[in-house]
Amino acid sequence: MIKPDKYDGKSCLETFLVKFESLSAYNKWNKYDMAAHLKASLVDSAGAMLWQIKDATYDEVVAKLRHRFGNQEQQEKFRIELRTRKRRRGETLQELSQDIENLVALAFPDTTMDTRDILALEAFIEALGEPGLSYKIREKGTSTLQDAVIAAMNLEVLRNSRTHSRDQSRPR
Repeated sequence: MIKPDKYDGKSCLETFLVKFESLSAYNKWNKYDMAAHLKASLVDSAGAMLWQIKDATYDEVVAKLRHRFGNQEQQEKFRIELRTRKRRRGETLQELSQDIENLVALAFPDTTMDTRDILALEAFIEALGEPGLSYKIREKGTSTLQDAVIAAMNLEVLRNSRTHSRDQSRPR
């Protein structure tokens, strides 16, 4: 039997719930077991709401958690973050793409995976913050976020090696 993680209300609720439900299926828990284990997993500020929900069903506990810690009411905030997201100094392309994927999932939770990938691809290209690099990725005709990340990595390596070889050929 695998034990569930603790949830304190500070991390992403949806990620916790996906892991919890996957674990519940693996452990073959029924809804009664799921409710008991979920309640036992709540700590700190999430645990403080237990006195309100001590006799609640699994679905009632999840609804209460989503109301208090969920992202439903914050979708517009995540959409704005997605539109304004730019690559930070020292941030790898993989880190940028992961953050973009998370923001897309939070901003558009009810869309299909294909739609999310299209939205993530566009957001990733815009977040690069380098018009030349963005243009070259669009020119390659990448159709998925993964293809765009690979293309950006290859272009970045080529640019860095060209810069490095140019620096090596300069007289000292």
